[in-house]
Amino acid sequence: LDRIGHATDGDFDEVQKLDGEISKATPAQQAKLNARRADALEQIIAEMDAKERGVWVRGFADTVSAAVQGGAYPDGLARLDAMFEKLNKADEKELAAYLKYRQMMAEYGAAVKKASDDQATADTFAKIQNDWEAKLEEFATDYPKNADSADAMMQLGLSRELAGQPDKAKQWYGKIVENFLAL
Repeated sequence: LDRIGHATDGDFDEVQKLDGEISKATPAQQAKLNARRADALEQIIAEMDAKERGVWVRGFADTVSAAVQGGAYPDGLARLDAMFEKLNKADEKELAAYLKYRQMMAEYGAAVKKASDDQATADTFAKIQNDWEAKLEEFATDYPKNADSADAMMQLGLSRELAGQPDKAKQWYGKIVENFLAL
């Protein structure tokens, strides 16, 4: 807390206050509170120097993604997308990748939740899974050395293994070894 400048003190206090309120709020109230929380975090991020900004961007990505996945902040997907675009434009590739992966998880979680709530058909769930796997592949290709790519590759390997495609699973597991475990 000592390193937060005076300009961000109010925003930090607002985030702490909202954390308490969100946990006690009704689902209808949570979306508005999560939007206010995201506003405060974005203000903190804008005022932080580059050295400290990463912690706040990760916190923003994690909390907004979790709120979207839990159904407490449907508009959070647009916020994640906007933050990704800002980071990408600013050439902050590692932070952009971190945010992108949380955005993907939020989209997937929200789609599964909606399909479950709507009692969707097996075909709908299969399409959601296929879309998720395509995004995982794209992420692993776009960010092959990013730490989240290891998770994406592991999920792809497991998915291929469960689908009875051991050769494709081995290819993904091999990429993990090649990119992350090679000595």
